[in-house]
Parts: sequence; structure tokens; C-alpha cells
Amino acid sequence: MSTKTPCICKNISLLLLSFGLCAVGCQQPMSETVKGEAHDYNGGFEQVKENKPVNWLLYTQTTTGNGDFDITVDTTDHVEGRRSLRIAVRQCGDKGGRLSPGIAQEIAATPGASYEVSYQLKNTGARYRIHITGVDAWNSDTGVTITNADTLQQWTSYKHSYTLPRHMKRLRIEVNVLSAGVLYIDDIVVKELTTYKN
Repeated sequence: MSTKTPCICKNISLLLLSFGLCAVGCQQPMSETVKGEAHDYNGGFEQVKENKPVNWLLYTQTTTGNGDFDITVDTTDHVEGRRSLRIAVRQCGDKGGRLSPGIAQEIAATPGASYEVSYQLKNTGARYRIHITGVDAWNSDTGVTITNADTLQQWTSYKHSYTLPRHMKRLRIEVNVLSAGVLYIDDIVVKELTTYKN
């Protein structure tokens, strides 16, 4: 009887190892990223690889698990530089985050400082959400959330102010499309307005 115990333990160990590998390998990624040489946040989408903006987190069909959409860099319609980002959605989920088409970026920031985030949009038919917030390894702040479905035939400028909590060192910008339509975004600029002083 004692000679069978190691065999049973070995089989159980292999089963647990296989289950663990499947659990790790079967999980959907939170986002996709194309790394580039750009050291900035690439707010004008000028740095491109594989027709995708480098250094941005992309919420694609791989992360959403469903939907029919394209996230591409567009060279024919832009407001700054030579490119803009185009999110063309035929069908998608409306939960936001990694479950809806979109992009996100985290930028090193000064705890307690106030920031201005500006960008330009064009929109045909899509309901979209833009979220600006502070984050750390475990938490995020409520931040600024804008949800809209206005048709914008011309490029339209927006600016939002946000003060980073004193315990957070990163500013997160997230853009999601929540319904069918076409959203263009370009010229995302982050400016530090005031620095927190003890």
C-alpha cells in the first residue's frame, strides 16, 4: 500500500499543475500593447507599429471577448501631426474598461498636483466615455468621467481639470466606445497646472 502512495501523489500533482497552467493560459488579457521607442505617452498617435499607436493599452476583441470593431491609426483625418486614432464600431458591449473597444494610458504624475487634460474629437453615432483618474497599484480615484453621444462633424476641443490624490503617482486616461459608431480622437495633451506643496 505504501508503494502506491507516491504514484497517487504524483498523479494529483500533475493534475493540479495542468489545472494551474490552463487557468493561467486560458485567461483573457486585460489589454494589448504595441511597444515602441517613444518615451512619451504618444498623445498625437504619431508613433505607430502594425497600424496601432505604440505605448497605449488597447482594448481589442481579444480583451473584450466579443464585438465587431477596428482600432486603427488614420492618416486621412487628423487635427495635429499626421495621424489620429479611429475606433470604428459595428457592435460592442457597453460595460466600458477592457470589456468595450478603447484605449488607455498611464502617465507618471506628481502626487497632489493639478492637471489639465485636453484632446480633440470627431464622432458619428457612437456613445463614448472618457475617464481621467489617479491610480496606484491597488486603487483608483473617482476622477472625471464624461459620457456622451453627441455627433461631432468637425474636430471639437475639450479640456478637463483634475487634481491627483496625494498618495497616487500615476494619471490614467481611458477612452471607450460603448455603442456602434465611429469615434476619432487626436492631440491628447497633459499639462501640470499646480504642484502640491506640503
